[in-house]
Amino acid sequence: MTGALALAQVMAHCGGSPAAATSFIARAVAADPRDPEPYSALEHLWRELPAEVTAVVGAANTMGPMLARAYLSFVDGDMDEAAMSLGAVTGYQPDVPWASAPWIGDE
Repeated sequence: MTGALALAQVMAHCGGSPAAATSFIARAVAADPRDPEPYSALEHLWRELPAEVTAVVGAANTMGPMLARAYLSFVDGDMDEAAMSLGAVTGYQPDVPWASAPWIGDE
């Protein structure tokens, strides 16, 4: 587990800040979009604290929460929103291999 994911767990459970936890997880995703662990952590956090995490990604206007919104939209079956959010992230950082994310090819 990366340091960012460990901090996310602390923030989600002991620190009481799903927004900060989501940010730390998004940083872990951005560090290596191919690593499935941060996506799993994000989905787990969303399932555990759905209202809190949905509020964070629903108000997304920076890269981290937009990235989280892309993945969680995919998990929720909203492919249009997933594509739009991932497109915004890709436009902001086109040099990062976002399409290498493990969930991109999932059905």
